[in-house]
Amino acid sequence: MLDRQTIERVLANYPIGQLHEFRIAARGQVNETALIKTSMGRFVLRRNQRRLGHADLERRHMLLRYLQQDGFPAPQLATSHTGTTAVILDGRIYEISSFIDGDSFDSDTTGQVAAVGALLASYHRTVRELTIIPPNDECRYGPVVLLSLLERLLQRDMMGDLQPQLAWYDRRAMELRRLLPAVQIATLPHLTIHGDIHRDNVLFAAEHAVALIDFDQISYDLRLVDLVDALIAFASYENPPDWNPWGVYRGPLHPDAAATLINAYTAIDPLSGAERTALPLLIESAWLQGELRRVLLTPDGAPEYHSDVLEQGQALSAALNAMPIHVMPNAAQ
Repeated sequence: MLDRQTIERVLANYPIGQLHEFRIAARGQVNETALIKTSMGRFVLRRNQRRLGHADLERRHMLLRYLQQDGFPAPQLATSHTGTTAVILDGRIYEISSFIDGDSFDSDTTGQVAAVGALLASYHRTVRELTIIPPNDECRYGPVVLLSLLERLLQRDMMGDLQPQLAWYDRRAMELRRLLPAVQIATLPHLTIHGDIHRDNVLFAAEHAVALIDFDQISYDLRLVDLVDALIAFASYENPPDWNPWGVYRGPLHPDAAATLINAYTAIDPLSGAERTALPLLIESAWLQGELRRVLLTPDGAPEYHSDVLEQGQALSAALNAMPIHVMPNAAQ
């Protein structure tokens, strides 16, 4: 864990004043982070996990510098005395960035869902021409990944405990592959996505989104991947009636919230007709992939638990395909 002595050693490499106080941040599951206050202001100090290599760090820092030059609201990296944006002490990589004051998402605050859509569209427009990351071999969400996960689970279900649910998943995955073949996915717009759009990574002030943070999961993929994640994170029902609590997701999309987020996004960065058609199919794929992964990652779970998890995916699929056409094209068509 980060301690005062280590933090002071890191600060000695930066022209940002003397340490006054610090506290370990609760956020972040991968890296160690401390919120620090110096004689020159407030900052965020981070010690990167050993598994994060120099190449990934350099690409992330290139992106953050690019965003800073454009004025996009994201953390700004502090520069060390030697002109670097990271320092190495005892074989560990440290970095310091600006502290951004903001609140967590509040679904009851009118305007925040639209603010997410606008912020994400602004980010995508900003990075449209930036190429710093090799393309992914395949889209994060889609029938190819779904079928791969399903094959693994079918091989593991030797006793046939989940046969009815997996048979449904198999039929639906094949239908999704027909509706959204890999060659079609390859033609959709790709860019450097944030890759981790969820409620902890957007900061708010009243109805405004003031910052997008945590760029550890950036990759070169469909821009729709970020939009899918945003819709699932910010436009889902909160514990709808009769919702199965054992699955991965809090609920299906709320039609009004989904339409609000999509409209705010497209007002800044319009979607093509092909993207609008693909969007619900990718949302459904993401949901089904999430449920399959939950089952795969809990091999000791009871069959009844796994059955409930998979059935939540079926409920999500049904809700999406019943969504009003004005929100997005119907995935079942």
